[in-house]
Amino acid sequence: MKEEEIRKIIEEVLSTSLPLMIDQNPDIPMWNENYVAEVTTLSLSTLRKMRHFGKGPAYHKIGGRVVYSPEDVLAYIRSKRIVPNKEVMR
Repeated sequence: MKEEEIRKIIEEVLSTSLPLMIDQNPDIPMWNENYVAEVTTLSLSTLRKMRHFGKGPAYHKIGGRVVYSPEDVLAYIRSKRIVPNKEVMR
């Protein structure tokens, strides 16, 4: 087998089998983009636009699929925390 053929086979396996394992196995600590959209209360299209423009939570691209680690999503959510200034309220 040529290196190019092997690369295509690996790419195919990663793009089909691994995403299914990630989606269906809660022991694998990765979230798909639909779940992240739900957790962050962002629409899927907004999440995709944010990725396109280099914004939003860090992500991994595996075989054409986008997945997120829960830690990265939670860090992103925490980074959006706003503490109101009580002095302004007076």
